[in-house]
Amino acid sequence: MSRDILAETPSGARAVAGTRAVAQAPALRMDIQGLRGIAVLSVVAYHANRELLSGGFVGVDIFFVISGYLIAGILLKEMEAGRYTLAGFYERRVRRLFPALFTMLALTGAVSAFVLSPRALQEFAHTAASTILFVSNIDFFSMSGYFDSDAHQRPLLHTWSLAVEEQFYLLFPIVLFILVKFARKSLRVILAAGIILSFAAAGWMVKRNASAAFYLAPFRADELLIGAVLAGVPFPSALPRWVRSLVSLIGLALIGYTLVAYSEYTPFPGIAALTPCIGAALVLFAGAGEQSLGGGLISIAPLTGVGAISYSLYLWHWPALVLGRAMLASEPTFEQTTALLGIALIAATLSYVLIEKPFLRQRGGPALRLGALVMGVGLACAAITVKSHGFPQRFDTAAQAQLAAADTYSPLRGECHNLLASVRAYSEACVYGDRSATPHIALWSDSHGTELAAALGERLARRGQAMVGATSSACPPALDFSPIVQPRCAAQNAETFRGIQADTRIDTVIFAANFTSYGEQQWPRLAAGMARAMEAVAASGKQVVIVAPTPIFFADPPSEIGLLTQRGQDPRAFRISRGRFETTNARVTAFIAREAGLTHAIAVRPARALCDATYCYAYGDEAGVLYFNHDHLSMAGARLVAAQFPAELGGDDTRAIARGRGRTPPALSVGRVRRA
Repeated sequence: MSRDILAETPSGARAVAGTRAVAQAPALRMDIQGLRGIAVLSVVAYHANRELLSGGFVGVDIFFVISGYLIAGILLKEMEAGRYTLAGFYERRVRRLFPALFTMLALTGAVSAFVLSPRALQEFAHTAASTILFVSNIDFFSMSGYFDSDAHQRPLLHTWSLAVEEQFYLLFPIVLFILVKFARKSLRVILAAGIILSFAAAGWMVKRNASAAFYLAPFRADELLIGAVLAGVPFPSALPRWVRSLVSLIGLALIGYTLVAYSEYTPFPGIAALTPCIGAALVLFAGAGEQSLGGGLISIAPLTGVGAISYSLYLWHWPALVLGRAMLASEPTFEQTTALLGIALIAATLSYVLIEKPFLRQRGGPALRLGALVMGVGLACAAITVKSHGFPQRFDTAAQAQLAAADTYSPLRGECHNLLASVRAYSEACVYGDRSATPHIALWSDSHGTELAAALGERLARRGQAMVGATSSACPPALDFSPIVQPRCAAQNAETFRGIQADTRIDTVIFAANFTSYGEQQWPRLAAGMARAMEAVAASGKQVVIVAPTPIFFADPPSEIGLLTQRGQDPRAFRISRGRFETTNARVTAFIAREAGLTHAIAVRPARALCDATYCYAYGDEAGVLYFNHDHLSMAGARLVAAQFPAELGGDDTRAIARGRGRTPPALSVGRVRRA
């Protein structure tokens, strides 16, 4: 999201494509400032607590429309007056974006060096480089989805929207100049065709790869183009005031609806993105040339004040929340979150007054050369940090040992876990355990089952037994169910289900999932799909085993525990409330109880190994760090959970190994090559 102060506005541009000349409007439209205020406050509220404003993420889409409207208007005005130069356009972009952005990057990097683990600091440096080059949207797309909990550990995640805008503006001024010069009469038609094409592509992609549709510029171009097309439309001064007021109120109503009705489970962008974008466009259109009723409502001082600092506030709010969580080593309370946002507001105000405004008032000068120099320095600093692996020497030996737990996932994860780039046949599932044994157990799960399969395989190997592990990312074992982030799940699960049912060697099927990650809106379909799968498996004569939810943490346990150790604090202080865990998973617990009754299933409860009566822990005094990231068990944690299984399923009734007093587990290469 970028903020283009209306020192120049599309109000002074002459309408193109044969329309009449537009009226002169005030240099600064307060309704646009108010709309910016709504947009940035929506994003901030969403990032602070998704429950506050479940659709707050659409604030970015509102910004895209505003940006397209303002910049296209400025470009059209310059082209009509014969003053347009590409160098001039980019010089203005540098003055408006770079000073505040690079100040944020420098100060965030300095704080990160004190509060982030080496791995996290190295990732920060990598994403800082991609931010400087305005390709961070591609970088973050390659890492994870926008709604992943890992997002809370990435201080620069919010810069993806800056990257989308700048990628759009690499080409748009050139294309617009060519269209104005050679296809004036068809300008709006061609831009409208671009909207339709981008919109259709986003609708197609969101069903196949939701993260790609969310992050990548081709699937967001329609939102910027909506504003651009609007910039060439004559002002509606001839329309009755009541009509313009009605239009503005409809626009605000559409925006308000998306803010409260949308959530992280809304397929987005695509057709869902039209609602906030059309809403923003209606407000912009209705207020052009003369204030509308809706525009007047949002032109109040608090909103316009926030709108004035919206770019800086957008830049600062997310690093403040992320680094604040890292320093606290706990989920911030409401009061702490408010304090962090207060710090962000102060930083944004100072940034606007001391950095943004002075640079925006400047004209001319070596902005492009200075911008290139600052980019070079920033890239050099980022490269040094990446090359140093995040300066691990900042931590003592004990802390580094805890940090190393980030690598204690299954050594067969890369080979055996399906990231679901394509549907994997059941015959390609890995066998864990004794290489010479016939597998009689199958574990069917999303990524939460990967380390559990490895830990159970270690135990089964001691008895000369084996099991099949069929795990796919973000793909719980539910028939006819695909989460938003994994459209291929239904096909993958259908294949796994057919394979398990047809495999006469298998007499027991273990079901496991990261239940809570799929959210309330998807829960009914998930529960129904899992119920059908478990009941069908039970009806075929196979024993069903259900693994109850595993506690999930608000931040990365290896990093947080390493930081606590470095500070000389108790690593067991990184924990969550047992009561909160039970409350969060109450519906899952009830579901498991119901299905266990219907299918005579065995229920295994990881909390018995990971929690006491008061807290659930990410660290055990003897086992060490129990998670390799915020929601996936490390091999140490998986071994504790595996010990909760009945002995015939790879558990250990004595629980000796679970307490760290048993034999060292055999090498996991036991079942590495053999396939089902």
